[in-house]
Amino acid sequence: KRLKKVFPVFKNLAFIRIAFHNKDLNNVTKIAKFFSNKGPKVILNLMQISQLGKTKIVKTLKVINKLNIDAFYIADSFGSLKPGYIITLSKILKKYCKFKLGFHAHDNLSLAFKNARKAIEENFTYIDSTILGMGRGAGNLKTEEIYSFLYKNDKIGIKSLEKIKNRVFKPLKKKYKWGTDKYYKFAAHHSIHPSYVQELLNNKNYTIKQATQILKSLSQIDSTKYNPENLNFYKKVNSRSNKNKIKLNDE
Repeated sequence: KRLKKVFPVFKNLAFIRIAFHNKDLNNVTKIAKFFSNKGPKVILNLMQISQLGKTKIVKTLKVINKLNIDAFYIADSFGSLKPGYIITLSKILKKYCKFKLGFHAHDNLSLAFKNARKAIEENFTYIDSTILGMGRGAGNLKTEEIYSFLYKNDKIGIKSLEKIKNRVFKPLKKKYKWGTDKYYKFAAHHSIHPSYVQELLNNKNYTIKQATQILKSLSQIDSTKYNPENLNFYKKVNSRSNKNKIKLNDE
């Protein structure tokens, strides 16, 4: 009923992409069935792929293969994947998934471009990107990088992207400050949900020392899901200047 209310018609929709965690598989199958045969292409996007072993991935694919969808995406939610593991995942997906494949990279470890290139080599059909990597936290694969790789002879297109990047997206990045740094790299190495890093970087109530201790303590527990209760102990700390930064040992 809710879906019918939100999507009474599908006239102007080219595709619908449904992002989900593995635990939500039963619900996402119902949603996918609702959208199938209504016009738009249906794409499923499995998040936090780095946290799933082969057995869980295969079980998920066996369910998804029964659906009427157009493509299946994997998302490197923590930005922790490396090119070698893209090959491992590709072997599983090619064997057990019957749909076209897509890849959504995050740039925590500054590997989004290398991972995307590897996915292309492994015949993934869809690759997500944004200009200057615009995106939450550490950001995403940069459009200008992947475009120059795919269309290196398109000088006009490459030049146009540079103009858009410089005129529009550089001011936006300066304002909103997305992009990888040592904090997001630390989170990627320890499978810490990026929302923790965002909160620590944006909340003025954390001192340098406290923020550092929190990140290190989160690395000792299961922090793959964001739970604000894990931060409640630190809510009553003194305010700190916006200029203060968290100092972590290099990981």
